[in-house]
Amino acid sequence: MDKDSLPSTSPSASASALTIAPARAGKADLYALAAFAALATLNYLPTLKWMMDRWDEAESYMAHGWLIPFVSLWLLWQERDRLKTAPRKGSRAGFFLMAGALAVHFIAGLADVSSISGLTIVPLIMGFVWLRFGGAVLRVAWFPIAFLIFMVPPPEFIISGMNFALKLKAADLACFFLDATGLPSIRQGSFMMFGTERLAIGDVCSGLRSLLALLSLGVLYAYLVRDRGRAHVLGVLLTCVPAAIVGNGVRIFLVAYLVTWLGPKTVFKPLIGTWDLHLFTGAVIFAAAFGCLYLVTALLHRLPGAKAARGADPEGNIEVTRKPGAPK
Repeated sequence: MDKDSLPSTSPSASASALTIAPARAGKADLYALAAFAALATLNYLPTLKWMMDRWDEAESYMAHGWLIPFVSLWLLWQERDRLKTAPRKGSRAGFFLMAGALAVHFIAGLADVSSISGLTIVPLIMGFVWLRFGGAVLRVAWFPIAFLIFMVPPPEFIISGMNFALKLKAADLACFFLDATGLPSIRQGSFMMFGTERLAIGDVCSGLRSLLALLSLGVLYAYLVRDRGRAHVLGVLLTCVPAAIVGNGVRIFLVAYLVTWLGPKTVFKPLIGTWDLHLFTGAVIFAAAFGCLYLVTALLHRLPGAKAARGADPEGNIEVTRKPGAPK
């Protein structure tokens, strides 16, 4: 046999082969992702349309739903280095997770329960990642995928029940604050009476919109500070709901005082577009409620025990100690 006809075993040829293999695997993964995205979009088209209609409707409780997919993509981008280095070995278990998600989606479609159908998007994507890339990749990507839950509007019966309970609680808190500051008030059903004024607490004023938005924002913030320890994560998660409820009570309390001082016509008169003083107070209180989440982590960060645990210097910088002889 001619020596020139033998396959090359030089180092350069081996390196080229190793370079081509990952490139081919990367293209195959992209093709698989594109095919999955196209098929899933076609299959979930009625559900996706229903969700977008709910996000876009007037006085929507889910206007933040438009942002959730982009936040999930940003979270995946932040984990890109870990995703690249994670070992890839697909698992058949992912197929069964996908099959279960599609079965529930099919049943929900027959029952016309779009919210349940929307929730199955999360296990469907997780199942695909598990099937195609394996458990190691799924362990990195699980939260960005799970965060998509916050783009799915709750069922109407849950919204109605929560609206009623939340607006009564907010009105009670507002009356408490008004009484405490010297302005006698009383609640009768969904109405508040104070001074010579009468204020109706509608469903839009229940605080459900800010509660859902703050809950998604709080879960995201808890994930971003997870490296500080479980206390920070639990502190943020446990603060979300009380901050939203109390904040809405404070908002109605402030609106009541504005009505007393300026009159209802001035308070509910549009200033910029459809925004009036009533809506501006809501935006300010929502920012303050998120500030409470930051305040919780800031206080936990300054606890003496937390500083000792993380090895911080007096200025709050993290000190990294190395064993003698360890590489820098």
